[in-house]
Amino acid sequence: MITLEIIKVDGLPEMAEKSFSFMRPGSVALSGGKTYAPVYPFWGQQPHPTLSRFFPVDERQVPITDPESNWGMADRFLFQPWGATGSRDHFAASAESYRKLLEQEMGPGLPLFDLVFLGVGADGHIASLFPNDPRINETGHSVLETHSPLLPHARITLSLEVLVRAKEAVILLFGPEKAPLIPRILAGDSSLPAGRLIRQRPKTILIAEKNLFADTEKFG
Repeated sequence: MITLEIIKVDGLPEMAEKSFSFMRPGSVALSGGKTYAPVYPFWGQQPHPTLSRFFPVDERQVPITDPESNWGMADRFLFQPWGATGSRDHFAASAESYRKLLEQEMGPGLPLFDLVFLGVGADGHIASLFPNDPRINETGHSVLETHSPLLPHARITLSLEVLVRAKEAVILLFGPEKAPLIPRILAGDSSLPAGRLIRQRPKTILIAEKNLFADTEKFG
């Protein structure tokens, strides 16, 4: 049975607080981009979750010092405030180096994350898995190289198979441009990477702004 647990929030402060409440010990994969840029500063003010080990969900193929780097953003707003600068070493400099890191830290084979935090782009992408990209179908790989329609184009990402395997998945969704995605996500539209993830997982948690549901009240 597929379960989508929906948590509706009034705005970004409540979203940041609610999402951080899901933080747990073990292996935690973090997303970046526009979704998490306003969330991380709040998280960084919370007590350091010392029993969590952090890994990137995806990365732009840029240096960690580049403003476009997801892991650089996590380092500035999370790891440095927490005094957890060792997490900086989990930067995905290349797909191959990230595969090796995951094998060293989590053992051979596909990694089993305790928790993954995800966002959804306006096109329905999650991580760096984009609509109509055949690489979303690849199995047996923990890490993939993908191409984004937006700059920077070259990306490194955990595979859909790995995201589906995770023990818990939390998706954040906010911004008026995301409203058209709501009915498609709720229906598990498999043409969207986000919908496909939800269809393949036994349970997914969606934290979304209440106003995005204005035209979909029937979904409660």
